[in-house]
Amino acid sequence: MPNSKWKSFTNMVDKVYPELTSVSAGEPIAIFEFGVIEDPQQGNKTEWIKNALDSIEGGTRYPRIKAISYWDEKWTDNNNKTIDLRINSSAKPAEIYRTIINSSIFVSKPQFDYLKTYQAH
Repeated sequence: MPNSKWKSFTNMVDKVYPELTSVSAGEPIAIFEFGVIEDPQQGNKTEWIKNALDSIEGGTRYPRIKAISYWDEKWTDNNNKTIDLRINSSAKPAEIYRTIINSSIFVSKPQFDYLKTYQAH
């Protein structure tokens, strides 16, 4: 958000990951609505996204994170400032996201056939 200091993805997730993994014995974890605004004074949005996805893609730092969703939204806040979290706020963030998200760690075949299961009942 404007006027707030960026934190790295790993800085935030490192703090909560042990608690998240303690909730269940081995269930996968999903991270929803992560992202940053385009703000060169805070840092490089493309590098922030790359570092976040690289930390998951390696599979060693956060092995149970199996799903992610970027917070892709633009709105005007109460102070009439535009908040632009869209992945395509410029070309480079969208390009790096598209490249890394196509990794085999992020793309998989469904492991559960909902239609078949519900037709059996």
